[in-house]
Amino acid sequence: YSSASVANGTIFTAGDHGEHTTITAMDMQGKILWQTRNGKAWNGSYPGSRGTPTVELGRVYHESPHGDVTCLDAKTGKQIWTVNILKQFGAKNIRWALSESLLIDGERVVCCPGGPNASVVALNKKTGEIVWKCPSTGDLAGYASPILAECQGMRIIITLTSRAMIGVNADTGQLLWRVKHVSYADENVLMPIYHDGHVSI
Repeated sequence: YSSASVANGTIFTAGDHGEHTTITAMDMQGKILWQTRNGKAWNGSYPGSRGTPTVELGRVYHESPHGDVTCLDAKTGKQIWTVNILKQFGAKNIRWALSESLLIDGERVVCCPGGPNASVVALNKKTGEIVWKCPSTGDLAGYASPILAECQGMRIIITLTSRAMIGVNADTGQLLWRVKHVSYADENVLMPIYHDGHVSI
């Protein structure tokens, strides 16, 4: 279910290759330049990769369905760092597996493990170390990808958990608000859209 990213004449995507989630880089004619594993493949309902690779300043960031967040060199595919956010933050996976595409905000990469210890976290994009974590809202992760918005001078990360839409201070990790949004089977999937002080999903 991954889409593709294009940067500097290279196409990046993710998919299953045997028993592994695999990130692939191709040239514009489709020739494979490199392939790098990012944890186990998701073979539950429904099998396949989820998040789309995020590319920024010569690095590729990707989250596997099992919560393996990795940073790769965009030219070689060499792994720079990796961390499993479900294990690190004590969360459990969701019914159809983690599906977000990672958000880069300055020196941070933002992801949403959900669960009892953190709803949203910011990691140092160069090392994978924790910069801040937003306290748990009591919800598991949703399937949506986070966005960055600015309202009246405040930078806000907005995303969907399994049962709510939340806003988090992008600089401190403080939870600003939580709006209940319950859907069938906790299928909060759509990326929020921000415009002129309003958010829609």
